[in-house]
Amino acid sequence: MTAFTRNVTTDGSWPLQGEVYFRLFDRYIGFAVEDAATLEYVERCATYLNGLSERVIDDFCKACLTYRSDYLEMLGSTAEPLLAERDVLMLLTPLTLLVPNPANGGEPLLHLELNCAWDADHGLEWIARGEKNLYIGGFNAQPAWADYSRRQSWNYASLAA
Repeated sequence: MTAFTRNVTTDGSWPLQGEVYFRLFDRYIGFAVEDAATLEYVERCATYLNGLSERVIDDFCKACLTYRSDYLEMLGSTAEPLLAERDVLMLLTPLTLLVPNPANGGEPLLHLELNCAWDADHGLEWIARGEKNLYIGGFNAQPAWADYSRRQSWNYASLAA
């Protein structure tokens, strides 16, 4: 096992919870097992989280910028320009890695709840598996193992891979 998790407990609102290190933001964030996943599976998801490819991260940043622009336009506002796409990460605060029951042979995934500066009420949700961002948009507790092959207007993930 890696040292990605700490403060693991079964006391609280979730069957298993604690903290997981998120290298991209250089901080520990919460993790919550939604049902019956094991700590071993949490570690697999944490390893995936900390090994995201540059492409997945760049696509996530581009999608966040588009979502931010669309959201602010809907409110009649404009987004202040950022110097680089990854600057959008400064507007995000990752909160919780949501860990579903394993599926697809125990394939790890990322299902993340984040706060974002442009939508304090709803925040942001990010689901990724393999080399694909599957869902990026307002937090709606999307199912991690859903079929995201049909593009929906409220999903900013690029499914081209």
